[in-house]
Amino acid sequence: MLNDFTGQSEALVGVLDPFWQSKGIVGADEVRRWNAPTVALARFDRYTWTSDQSFSATVEVSHFGSRDLPAVRAAWSLTTQEGDPGAQGEIGPIDVPAGGHPFRSHRGTAVEADAGDDDDAAGSARRV
Repeated sequence: MLNDFTGQSEALVGVLDPFWQSKGIVGADEVRRWNAPTVALARFDRYTWTSDQSFSATVEVSHFGSRDLPAVRAAWSLTTQEGDPGAQGEIGPIDVPAGGHPFRSHRGTAVEADAGDDDDAAGSARRV
């Protein structure tokens, strides 16, 4: 995943070339958002919704820090493709243990797309 493989058959799938140099696909700051000692994750059943469908996700935390994180509160938000605000909320407090199984499931939320006056499928999201 991290770097291209040039073995028996070439697999150009990584963010780094075979010499571990950046291919300019993603920066280090962005990688740290999903590859760090503690990362919030969301599991959902698809990546595209229309305005007549509801979005629901299970929020999980992967924590490989050196100590437990007690009474954690996390804010979440959904935005449109244009960056306009949609639904938002807070999860917690939850106790996040260090190590062990990386994924800790926590409650999720469902939001419904609101396309407004037009039939724009991107729309915005509101909590239901």
